[in-house]
Amino acid sequence: APPLGSLPDDALPFGFLFCENPFLLGASPKRGMLQHEAALQMSDVVRNAQFRMLFGESPYLVLTVDRARIVEHALNQVALHQPTDLKKPLKVVFAGEEGVDQGGVTKDFFQTLIERLFDLNYGMFVYEEETRQYYFNAASFADANEYRLIGLVCGLAIYNRVILDVRFPLALWKKMLGFSVGLSDLALYQPMLARGLGDLLNYEGDDAEDVFCLTFSATIEAFGESKEIDLVPGGRDKPVTSENKEEYVKLYVDWLLNGSVKDKFTAFMRGFCTVVDGPALHLFRAEELELLVCGTPQLDFKDLQKAAHYEGGYTAESEMVKALWEMVHAWPQPMKSKFLLFVTGSSRAPIGGLGKIDPPLRIQRNGVGDERLPSAATCFNILLLPEYSSPEVLRRHMELAITETEGFGLE
Repeated sequence: APPLGSLPDDALPFGFLFCENPFLLGASPKRGMLQHEAALQMSDVVRNAQFRMLFGESPYLVLTVDRARIVEHALNQVALHQPTDLKKPLKVVFAGEEGVDQGGVTKDFFQTLIERLFDLNYGMFVYEEETRQYYFNAASFADANEYRLIGLVCGLAIYNRVILDVRFPLALWKKMLGFSVGLSDLALYQPMLARGLGDLLNYEGDDAEDVFCLTFSATIEAFGESKEIDLVPGGRDKPVTSENKEEYVKLYVDWLLNGSVKDKFTAFMRGFCTVVDGPALHLFRAEELELLVCGTPQLDFKDLQKAAHYEGGYTAESEMVKALWEMVHAWPQPMKSKFLLFVTGSSRAPIGGLGKIDPPLRIQRNGVGDERLPSAATCFNILLLPEYSSPEVLRRHMELAITETEGFGLE
């Protein structure tokens, strides 16, 4: 058959829609559809709330939190709101700080909350060193509402166009879209374990029971103690043999990625779907959904430089601007990430890379002299850069600013 694009208009299938053929779309147009869907929902909720303002209801979802108790305050305040309230535009207030939320405080809220929730001392997640990914902790005693909060945070981030620095395995995003997961997904999360299971499957001898010494059971490590879990009734007494090894691997992988964390994942999904529940979500592949929520850690600062705008007397040819970009390009990756976080409120790039940051980076001249540090309006991705006396002063002040600042307001 001839390619679709070569057919005359009157020969095209009646009612052809790109939304019904998402494989034809890239991640960027899918993101646009989801954000348009979210904007329509937000508009409807705000319109209804404006009518109810007569009775004291705010058109915004306002969260007031103490930075030191952010998890507790976020949980308590989210619990007080109806699901429809969560689709209002988000405004965050940090108690005791001066920032007015035009987007930057919200970014900081998400960043700080994610850091606390993923702290290994908090116990909600386990960390795989080999792939630097987090997954639900099967042994965690955390309340289901805390996992629901993680899901809400991911949903609210999409809804409010904020990129989160979270590192889940691809298996999680596949599960969210309703796809099954198996050994190939485990290999992307725990490669060493997956290789061991692959060795078992590929073993051609008839003495697997004696060679591998496994039973139909799994082990959970919890607070220094081991707990054995049967994968089938009486599994700890059922040996894995050359005849039943395929069944064992299938059951073990299913338990590890699904069964052992079922309650945690269910709570997470309940929170996520409270906010993101429209049909546009199902246009995405798992890899695209991950990019939508988390962005990409691959940072091309040449793209950021090409897309940057200049104000207040600066141009791309200004000596201070050229010194800035020369310094940024020479930095190691961790410093580049801190610079991006300082200016935009996120250390990751959106779908399409740093050239697609919205709004584009703006570098604004902020007076002349060596007294002030650089500052940023993360709400609008603006870097306020004084014109310093030398590149050395620029480097010293910029590195101090991006490594030592947190929160909003002046001290």
